[in-house]
Amino acid sequence: EVVPLYRILCLLGASQSLASIAGSVYYSTGKTALLFKIGLISKVLMITGITLGLYLGQLTGMVWGYLFSSLLAFIIEAYFVSFTLNNSIFNYFNNIAPEFKAALTFLLILLTAHYFYTSTSDSLPLSFIIFHFLASLFALSLYIYLLNLLKSKGFSIIKKSLNEKRR
Repeated sequence: EVVPLYRILCLLGASQSLASIAGSVYYSTGKTALLFKIGLISKVLMITGITLGLYLGQLTGMVWGYLFSSLLAFIIEAYFVSFTLNNSIFNYFNNIAPEFKAALTFLLILLTAHYFYTSTSDSLPLSFIIFHFLASLFALSLYIYLLNLLKSKGFSIIKKSLNEKRR
């Protein structure tokens, strides 16, 4: 019964992992007052979303409300981070586009694998485990390939770091 809630919370976790970098930007630029103000706005948005969702749709509605209010807070946060760095919000999203595209491809491969082979029994047959392991391995390989192909800045940093450690 909790699986649908976890699916929604996975989307929430993805957006919050991106939003978590904002604090470092504000601290390093000396704009902690702006961090405080945006934090207040974000918390009011989230409490409103959670409360409204709970009122309209019980537990599932609450999780959806939390997700939508967090996404709205993330967009506001992205705008102010871009502003703080003297950049545009479009550049902000362009910087994370390669990772987003690669992750979306990874997700689509895993969803396709799940669609083609689901287990209806309580136990998992070995063929199910092998199939999904190979699908995951393929998805991971394609993910890494796409990060390299799309010239992901994060991937370049990790690749450079690994090459330096090998020397």
